[in-house]
Amino acid sequence: MIKVTPQPKGYAHQGINLRATLVYILTTFFIQFAFADSQDLRSEERACGEHMSYKQISGCFSTLYRKADQELNDQYSKLSNSLDSGNRNNLMTAQRLWVRFRDADCIFYEPRKDSDNLVSSSRSICLTRRTLERLEQLETYNLRKGCNGCAW
Repeated sequence: MIKVTPQPKGYAHQGINLRATLVYILTTFFIQFAFADSQDLRSEERACGEHMSYKQISGCFSTLYRKADQELNDQYSKLSNSLDSGNRNNLMTAQRLWVRFRDADCIFYEPRKDSDNLVSSSRSICLTRRTLERLEQLETYNLRKGCNGCAW
């Protein structure tokens, strides 16, 4: 004899799938806003590369670097304010070491000491790209904070 299990009445059996789908959609939606700043700056970065002279490229990347650095500072403050004092100190140490790494990496990227437009644009490009990378990291930490004060 085959026993048939009755299905729940209505759509209750679909509730779990619907909730999971809704959570996925909302998470995807909010992630777009969480990374809006770095994504906008990445678009500007691509536009800077379309200039025809080193002087224009350098000027564009210098402006973009200032914007990215300001956004980085905003994200850093936001994250720092959400952490307990122990983890805040860890973040401060990590950020100071990151600044030293960024500067050393950009000296390696462009070791010439000249101040012509080519060297200046290379340095601006490096500083901007490293800052955008760090900005994306801090945005990720800010998005995932909440695990007992940790950033991830």
